[in-house]
Amino acid sequence: MSAFRIRAGLGLALLALAGCTPSASGPVAGEEYVNMPADRVIDGIEHVMTAGGVRRAKLLADTAYMFDDSMKAELKAVHVTFFDDAGTDNAELTSLTGWLDGKTEAMTARGNVVLRLYEGNRIIETAELHFDPERDRIWSDSATTLRQDGTVMHGDGFRADGRLRNIEIMNPRGRMADVRFEP
Repeated sequence: MSAFRIRAGLGLALLALAGCTPSASGPVAGEEYVNMPADRVIDGIEHVMTAGGVRRAKLLADTAYMFDDSMKAELKAVHVTFFDDAGTDNAELTSLTGWLDGKTEAMTARGNVVLRLYEGNRIIETAELHFDPERDRIWSDSATTLRQDGTVMHGDGFRADGRLRNIEIMNPRGRMADVRFEP
């Protein structure tokens, strides 16, 4: 066999191997993924929040943006169902966005927050609402509107226990005499 054939065969083999090596210009993520505001994105999340092993709420969100440097998730299109001590649904919350702390299970709902309490047909509206299942608290430090049976009360915020049995409107204004707070 001539030296030319060996060199030509070796050259062709190297050329063929070069074609099999990974390319630096492989598949590239679209622009929306390159500029993503998080390390991971989950579409359609469901999370059960507990306190002392007892289910307090179930959170659903269209999208969760997860961050590697913390245990927090930014949420979009939030829906939360709250439960009483017997495990029965007693309220639901909707908001545009929110944050969930995966370590403490505390959450913050933001943007057009509506909290519907089934008992007494009460609706609380606010811009931002906080829920801490470990401390058994729900509250808002933002302007709050409480609606019940055609009566409207405004306040600078509200405080409630985690099961929404005791609600206090901060600096209430409106027709307070008509509002009933029956558990």
